[in-house]
Amino acid sequence: MKRIPFLFVLILFAFSSPLFTSCEGPPKDLSIADKKKVDSLYRDELKSLRSEMDSICRSRRDSLIQTAVDSLLEENIQEITRQLQRIKNLQEK
Repeated sequence: MKRIPFLFVLILFAFSSPLFTSCEGPPKDLSIADKKKVDSLYRDELKSLRSEMDSICRSRRDSLIQTAVDSLLEENIQEITRQLQRIKNLQEK
């Protein structure tokens, strides 16, 4: 009977021990020179990505606007159809 609690504690310890240990120490602080380098790399990459994203937006802009216009027109046509149907139903009564 005492083997079950011991076995339970052993299994619990085996599975929980990786949670409490670490392979590395705390992260080191970057020097000022490293921070400047990271910042300049980030800005350069951001410039590159920004120009690419702007290009994609410009190429898709016309199609997105046309899709929005088509959607609005479809909604207006459906609303007009519902109103005409309601008028027709009122006249039949």
